[in-house]
Order: sequence, then structure tokens, then C-alpha cells
Amino acid sequence: MAKLVPEWYHPFMDVSVNVKGIEVEVVERLAEQAEREGVSAQEWMRQALRRTAALLTPRELDERVATRTPISADRYQQVMESVSAKRAAAIRVAAGVPDRRR
Repeated sequence: MAKLVPEWYHPFMDVSVNVKGIEVEVVERLAEQAEREGVSAQEWMRQALRRTAALLTPRELDERVATRTPISADRYQQVMESVSAKRAAAIRVAAGVPDRRR
């Protein structure tokens, strides 16, 4: 993977990013969002970049999926029965239906 930050960079140092060619409508929308959130446009962009950097790329997602092994049909059945029982119990509680098993 290519390094975008020089070798001498340390996390405590600031790195400036300059993005050219952004449409006026995009900049205006980002400024509106920042204003609604009560932060500067610069802070809003920092947060947006932080969120984006946390996402996996399509290639990273593919690699993770490729390393998975499928579960057996028996295990899948057990999981689905457990999920079904938990949902049914939650619905009974929400509806105020007494538990008849006691």
C-alpha cells in the first residue's frame, strides 16, 4: 500500500489536505451541514474524513468475505431457532402476554 504520509510523520503532528475541483454545490452543502451541527466547516470535514477512513474499501470487504468459512446447516438451524425464540419472547413481553412455560 502506498504511503501518503512521509516517514517522519508522527500522529501528534497536523497534516493538511488540500482538495481541488470540488463543485460549489458540494462545498455549500458541507457548509450547511457544519452550520447545522454547530461546528466549523473545517471540523465538519475532519469528521467526514475520519468516518470515511473508518470504512472498508470494496476490495477490503471482498478480502474479508473470502476468508470466511460457511457455517454448517445444523449450526445455521440452531442460530435461526435461537433468534426466532428470542424474537417471540420479546413480542410476548411487548404485548403483555404472560409466559406460559412457568
